[in-house]
Amino acid sequence: MSYPDILSQTPAVNEGSELVTSSDGVAVSAGEYWLKAVASRVSSSDLHVSPLRNRPAAVDIQLKMEDEMKAMILAMCKLRTRYNALSLISSLPPEVLSNIFWYHMSALPPSRTSLGWIEATHVCRHWRDAALQDHSLWSNITSILGPQWTGRMLARAQFTPLSITYSLSSENAKLVSKPLYHTRELRVRGAASELSPLLDSVASVAHQLELLEVFQQTGLIICLPPDYFANILYLRHLTLKGLCIPWTARIPATLIHLEIKLTQSDVRRLSSEATLDDVLDSLEKLPLLEELILQNCLPSESHTPVSEDRTISLPRLRLLHVVNMAALYPSLTQYLVVPLSSRVVIKDKLSFAPESQLCSLPIINSTFDTQETPLTILSIADVTFWSLTALAWRVPVSNLKTVGEPNSMEDLDRYTRKRGLKSLKPDVDLNTNLSETGHRCPSELCIENLLGVLPLDDLRYFALDFGSLSWSPEKWIQVLRRCKKVEHMLITNTPADYVGIALGARPDGSDDPEHPLQEDEARQTFSFLPNLRTLVFEDVDFLTPPSTNLRKQVKEALALRTEAGFPVRLRFTDCMLDAAVVESFREVSEVDYPWEDDREDSEEEDSEQSEHGGNEGEDVSS
Repeated sequence: MSYPDILSQTPAVNEGSELVTSSDGVAVSAGEYWLKAVASRVSSSDLHVSPLRNRPAAVDIQLKMEDEMKAMILAMCKLRTRYNALSLISSLPPEVLSNIFWYHMSALPPSRTSLGWIEATHVCRHWRDAALQDHSLWSNITSILGPQWTGRMLARAQFTPLSITYSLSSENAKLVSKPLYHTRELRVRGAASELSPLLDSVASVAHQLELLEVFQQTGLIICLPPDYFANILYLRHLTLKGLCIPWTARIPATLIHLEIKLTQSDVRRLSSEATLDDVLDSLEKLPLLEELILQNCLPSESHTPVSEDRTISLPRLRLLHVVNMAALYPSLTQYLVVPLSSRVVIKDKLSFAPESQLCSLPIINSTFDTQETPLTILSIADVTFWSLTALAWRVPVSNLKTVGEPNSMEDLDRYTRKRGLKSLKPDVDLNTNLSETGHRCPSELCIENLLGVLPLDDLRYFALDFGSLSWSPEKWIQVLRRCKKVEHMLITNTPADYVGIALGARPDGSDDPEHPLQEDEARQTFSFLPNLRTLVFEDVDFLTPPSTNLRKQVKEALALRTEAGFPVRLRFTDCMLDAAVVESFREVSEVDYPWEDDREDSEEEDSEQSEHGGNEGEDVSS
């Protein structure tokens, strides 16, 4: 078949589209024009070459046709460019397209399997030109696309301030070092051998750095020199993992985030002569600090005594997270003054001394942010002789209905963690281990100090699980004297009896019949938890001595509340008691007891079974 025959069998195109004209000025259709143009580029002699008989000539013709096809592709690109330029979306200014690309970049960042937002630059020339003109679009440099793309993005970003996130290797470490002089954010991870040269370059070149995050992945510890940050004057965010810096170093006062994390094995290999005073001196120079995260990087012991009245105020702090499993007295955190709104997470191990406060909590100052929601839920649980865990939440009073009235510590944990409260995480999370001492009960002293430090004036829920607590009713009144607004209390194990007795305590002169009190005043005549409405006993023994004797005093205290018009509702969960005990308490208070619900269900089943024919084998017809 000849080439003209091939042209004659080509599908017809739109004959009415006269977009081009011939050399003599006569209008021709697009199809006729381009088909003739192609035919003119193909030699008729080439059509008779056989690939079997003359293979070299056939290959030569193929190479010529590849050049022709490449030229046609370029021509098609020009046509598509013009075609796309006539679309409505192409009328958007480059500035608008650039903003759209920024949103697209946030929603679809590059990954190991996709270019992400970069694929939008392959749609048309207008979009590509708009993206290339905005150098800041290319300023987020990542290693996830490989070193080739890193080079392209650095070239397209030009001198824009960079944000680099990179996993270092021996091949790409030098690539990251080149643009450090205009890098604003640097997040790197790698082995010590790759990190050390880069960190040297950072100290000498990266003067505009505002964020530095370094994660050292090997077992070695990199210790930065004391003058490392001398030329990095604008640093606001510093995170070191697997690295340390002397507490005597000059840390930029502009920091709002300071995070230093070491493992316990790192600490054993690290020799430091820093003192607690050195740490306090460093923190005192960081008044803008908003987040402080320290893990196993504090001195294991204080070489010199710290002044008892010394405090470091951090008025802007929002998060205090300290993990220190080396036995230490005194604790760093007890010298800090933080706002009421701060989230406090502490996991530590304290040594004991006769003058020890045995409390790791900082001083919580409500004057920094008087509009902040105060603590309303407190749970002291998982207490043993040498450790305790305290959790507290700032739940607005208007949202406390979602908590309900928990019947056990498990209920309270489920309500606070799974309901839609202000935060799934506790606002105060304290886990303290106490070294063995001759003290009768270190955790008992720790709880007393803890309750003395926490702001309890607006507390509504209080739960305590501690079987070895030996406080007298008078001691309970003294320790919880600020809990005037507590409405629900849940207490587990043996201290429950003494709490019940404390409920009836009244100040001297409050029973004068000649001077009757108003309702609000009458509530305050009770010294202990005057607004209490619900008291839950969990895992309490009411049957064996000495509980049998104390039970009478608890009943008398509840009777006083009921007579005054402020009864306390009782609930029993997993307690040792019988029906007689329940009925005796019911004489003076409303009582909820799960055993009765089970008994009522059983009675209903027996009644239904009787109505439907009685027991098996009985002749109901008689």
